[in-house]
Amino acid sequence: MSQQQRIVCTGNEAFGLEVRRLLLEAFGYHARVLPDCAAASRAITQDRTDLVILDYSELTKWETECIRSLRAAHPAQRILLLAPAPYVEADVSALVDCVLMKGASPEEFREAIHACIGSNSGGRRMLTLASLFGALLGTARRLLKRHWNPLTSSSPPSTAQIVKQHASSLRSSAR
Repeated sequence: MSQQQRIVCTGNEAFGLEVRRLLLEAFGYHARVLPDCAAASRAITQDRTDLVILDYSELTKWETECIRSLRAAHPAQRILLLAPAPYVEADVSALVDCVLMKGASPEEFREAIHACIGSNSGGRRMLTLASLFGALLGTARRLLKRHWNPLTSSSPPSTAQIVKQHASSLRSSAR
């Protein structure tokens, strides 16, 4: 039987971190929320950690330095950055294994985690804006196919109708 994967989350939004912890536990991971980068670094030193998730509301000089120090102290540690904006400076993205824009769906979040810790390649993977756009486009196509039959309706449902129905299905799948 395989061991439960351990994930440490840290960032500067307590509510968001708690939501991440609940979602990670719903996915079957052992999740631990820590108040700052220094606490995350100590936890990595003391206990096996499969992934560190950094969740910041913005990437200031302080957060960037935190990422640098975490990478310097733990060069082999897998790190997923939840980016507050679609663009992340190249020097910052080079320090982490995966970058995912905040606000991604639970499925995209799970896929990003799997991309970071699901392989033993040791290489860095960047979930670029183009790949996120491709995933979003694929999701939009699937949703449109699921919710609109051009043979029975002349106009597709509104985006709001699709989002409302899809959000309710996401909530039930995250449980």
